[in-house]
Amino acid sequence: MNEHHILDLLDNVIEGTLKPEQRQFIELHITQCPECKSEFDRLNAFMSKIDALPKEIQPPRDLWSGIEKRITTQPRGTIIELPGHQYEGSVEQQKAMRREIQQGIVRRSVWYFRAAAVALLFIISAALYWYLTLPELPSWQVTTLEGKPKIGSELLAATGKLYIGDLLETDNASRAKLTVGKIGEVELEPNTKLRLL
Repeated sequence: MNEHHILDLLDNVIEGTLKPEQRQFIELHITQCPECKSEFDRLNAFMSKIDALPKEIQPPRDLWSGIEKRITTQPRGTIIELPGHQYEGSVEQQKAMRREIQQGIVRRSVWYFRAAAVALLFIISAALYWYLTLPELPSWQVTTLEGKPKIGSELLAATGKLYIGDLLETDNASRAKLTVGKIGEVELEPNTKLRLL
């Protein structure tokens, strides 16, 4: 008996996935080793049985009618037992248990809705607080003296604010007064452009 068995390669011999020289080596080993020969014969017999099985098995033609009959014969509200599940108690107890489960689901849904509402309220409150506590951007007060001066592309009514990067423009019929913080005031004559940097 040979100490080096090739049992893990026998599947490859049967499937024909080995190179010819490997196959010859294994076939020689099988002739000399009764244990490997026995396993090889067993695998060949198994494969022959598999090959003898039909390639397709057609279901009976009236398969759906049998399923439909089993479904429609159950009275409404009956709990159908599933394999591996044990249901104890009467049908009324089972219905009561189902109602409790459904009520628990509703209670959880209401709780989730309330939690979402509280979270939304918190987010809105935080955003509002953040917006209201923003520091005011640096700006200068602009007052119309005559005509319709413009800040950017918008006409200035009576007063407005000139922010950093804005352009204050007077046409040939308008004038404006700019209040520069605590420093003082500047009057813009007609046909003037001023950008705050």
